[in-house]
Amino acid sequence: IDLARQAEAAGPDGCVDLFLETVGWELAQKTGFSHTMWGDLAPSAEIAELASISAALLARAQSVGVIRPDVVPADIAAAVSALRGIIASTNDARYGLPQEAWRRHLAYVLAGFRSARDDALHRRAARGGIHQP
Repeated sequence: IDLARQAEAAGPDGCVDLFLETVGWELAQKTGFSHTMWGDLAPSAEIAELASISAALLARAQSVGVIRPDVVPADIAAAVSALRGIIASTNDARYGLPQEAWRRHLAYVLAGFRSARDDALHRRAARGGIHQP
């Protein structure tokens, strides 16, 4: 939660990026951090807080036109779920994915979230210029 809150301090032009990059990094570093695997043991208050933070960040980014208006909080949740799956797959030799595959995928997701006017950030995502906390 503390690392996710750092994204709140970021400007609206990069707050969603920073949030998802931080979540991805945390998932990659702590592969046991998957609330779907914990079932009823999942810290539901923390999950609700992360959902609230991500929705607020999305609204901020949309308010300045960085993120397309049709992106919804469920898209953020789906991106996190995809990252979780990719990270799990990198730990399975059968798939042959590099450990950093989640970063490349996230760059594509973020590029898809971008509004048409946000070309500079799109280029950053395509280059894989991803932050590591």
